[in-house]
Amino acid sequence: MDLRGHLDLLLLEVLARTGEAHGYALISALKEGSEGRFDLPEGTVYPALHRLERSGLVSSSWSADAPRRRRVYRLTDAGEAALAAERREWRSFARAVELIQKLPPRISTAQRAGHLVPRVQSLSALAWSRWPLAAFSVARVPPVRRAPCGLASHPAVLQPPSQDLGHGTLANLTPRLAAPR
Repeated sequence: MDLRGHLDLLLLEVLARTGEAHGYALISALKEGSEGRFDLPEGTVYPALHRLERSGLVSSSWSADAPRRRRVYRLTDAGEAALAAERREWRSFARAVELIQKLPPRISTAQRAGHLVPRVQSLSALAWSRWPLAAFSVARVPPVRRAPCGLASHPAVLQPPSQDLGHGTLANLTPRLAAPR
């Protein structure tokens, strides 16, 4: 998970909740508190703690009560104020993200095609119920005008057959030449 820009907030938050803690305890608290999502290496956390200390948001001291000397970090008053401001900014950001997530989804091209298919099928069924494919014949018409390249244009026009032929007969299945208009 990419924590760029959020690590300082997370460290300040953990220090506010745990109180005074050494670096490894902060790493463990981040990992446990996030159910393993924030498993950060020491090489990421310690430079961030030193940066927070230089900016006056965190103070540190050496602890002598453990078998081994450890540097213990705690929030300063400036750190608590910065954390309160960061929390407000984060809540505002999270609220804006939630609003964006509530926008109606854009219909993708595939979804749009899926929505149109039933409509096209119903229109197609309506058209074929009134004019089945066998009820149409191809008619040739004389050239309308000469094309610029000198070739004649002969468009094919679909015309319904005369009503004297019954639907479904062999005569309807074979194309007929219609008289020119």
